[in-house]
Amino acid sequence: METDGLQACVDRLLASPEFRIPARRARLLRYLADRTAAGQGERINEYAIGVDVFERPESFDPKVDAVVRAEVSRLRQNLKEYYARNGGADGQILDLPPRSYVPVFRFMPPAAERAETRRVPRLARRPWIWVAAGTACALAALIVFEFISRKIPEPPAFSLAVLPATVAPAARDFQENADTFSSVLISALWRTPGLSELDWPSVSGFRGAGAVSSARARLPVASILATEIDRRNGALVASFRLYNRKTGSQWWSATAPIGDSNRLEASVDALADAYLSPVLEREFNILSYRSSTGRTRIQPSLSGLAMPGNPCAARPPWLTGIGRPAAQINIGGVALGARSRDTRIEIFADGRRAYPLATIGAKAGVPVSLRAPALVQLAEDTCVAAASMGDTPVYGGNCVVPPPGGSQVRLLYTCVPKARPIDIGKFANDWSAWNEETYPAGPRILDGVPFLIPDGADRLWHAGAGVFDALPITLAIPVKQPAVSAAFFLMNTFWGQAGPESYLTVSFDGDGGAHFEKKLIGGVDIRDYNRGVYTNTINGTTSRPAFDDGQGQRMDLVQVDLPLEFRRQTLETITIRDTGRFNFQRAILWGVSVR
Repeated sequence: METDGLQACVDRLLASPEFRIPARRARLLRYLADRTAAGQGERINEYAIGVDVFERPESFDPKVDAVVRAEVSRLRQNLKEYYARNGGADGQILDLPPRSYVPVFRFMPPAAERAETRRVPRLARRPWIWVAAGTACALAALIVFEFISRKIPEPPAFSLAVLPATVAPAARDFQENADTFSSVLISALWRTPGLSELDWPSVSGFRGAGAVSSARARLPVASILATEIDRRNGALVASFRLYNRKTGSQWWSATAPIGDSNRLEASVDALADAYLSPVLEREFNILSYRSSTGRTRIQPSLSGLAMPGNPCAARPPWLTGIGRPAAQINIGGVALGARSRDTRIEIFADGRRAYPLATIGAKAGVPVSLRAPALVQLAEDTCVAAASMGDTPVYGGNCVVPPPGGSQVRLLYTCVPKARPIDIGKFANDWSAWNEETYPAGPRILDGVPFLIPDGADRLWHAGAGVFDALPITLAIPVKQPAVSAAFFLMNTFWGQAGPESYLTVSFDGDGGAHFEKKLIGGVDIRDYNRGVYTNTINGTTSRPAFDDGQGQRMDLVQVDLPLEFRRQTLETITIRDTGRFNFQRAILWGVSVR
């Protein structure tokens, strides 16, 4: 982005009588533009904005005072509304991407160009004109047939619109915080694996008693979340309701205390983690399981159907795109929580590189395929594809159907300190665990550690699969990673038995002769995957909960710290040795990672 172009754009905006915003919001826009133009975009953060723009003291804590997030969200909405009415000069508009404080240009035709119509000249009375007209009519008929016969794809099954929260009379003192509550909730839900979420500017206009009905008619999503803030027994509560957009039926609801409204962002994050994310992730896991295995035991609430077909999977007819309006998609990947200096993630849209961001020309309604890595290793981070956010949803993380005009999509990656997940898919030999449809699969981050969980027909390694005798079972996993200090296992047991005797050992061998063994004691280091009559306790430190499906099943993370000598060698192999037997403790393993 050229410095002069950015500052000139801001000058035009602030001078326009059509762009009326409060003085402090104008000050915010000028600040963001000036910092970006000075090459200091990387240094813009909530704390700096709070102190420099909103004159907060040096003790300002963005987690307590959400003024920055609220004002930036409102500025995004002001920009979107202005350009919707007026278009952009020379096709360029100023935008603030989600979860970013750096202004960017993207394409949108000027209002005059969009409104322009062309006069069709009168046909001359010549024979060849009629031949040409007949040919044109035939072609037009083919195009019309193509439009009629080509179905508009259903929105992705795992797509969501979070509508602005409504406030009951008893909680009217919360009204000024309602928009902040909703915009923070949208941001909090990006941690939900696989979720395609509409951003705040796309949903902020759907308010009032008819908001759900209006959203059902206009938003390209599968589910709609409505929230009401109320006060009960003196305490603020949030009532959540999830609706199926297609049928209008309510498929989930819950009411929860908001907590400390003076620490609103932290309270909303806690609500998302405790109530919304678990039920959404469960639905995603069930749908993904059904899609990849063809097996069904639990009916998902989300749609009642398997995931819809990917619009990018079928080859479009040769007429696709003829006569359709132009579209522009601004697309890129965002590494959230990364510590690395270079956080660019390479994404391709219809074979064109978006690195880190790009605006791709397309045709409205014609699918655009995306190619993005599910797992990325940066200099100091391991990042896993989590969700997407923008004003148009994404199918399975790899396809978008652009609307007319300009739109934007961000593929969001969750990043944690660097680790190397080991692919154990070739060792997976079983799938039969209670409610296995609800378990995570594929690249996931659990308890801050990345794993590659098998996602085929078999989802785990079971030491006792097909074995009914009391035979020791050994699994040797090639690793070949240098300087390993710790190993992590997603591991539990069938028929778990309490110590002090151990029936399960993990051992480690380096290329320079280093060797280490760790005996796992039932009820201390490892427990049964099912909450029931077998072992139910772990130490909570080196062994800790990683996933709970809410129906009595769980995955635990078992951490083994290695002696210092392994940091000077290459870890060649991890070996799991199981000495249990059928109906008396057998190990089950979903994933391994090393750091």
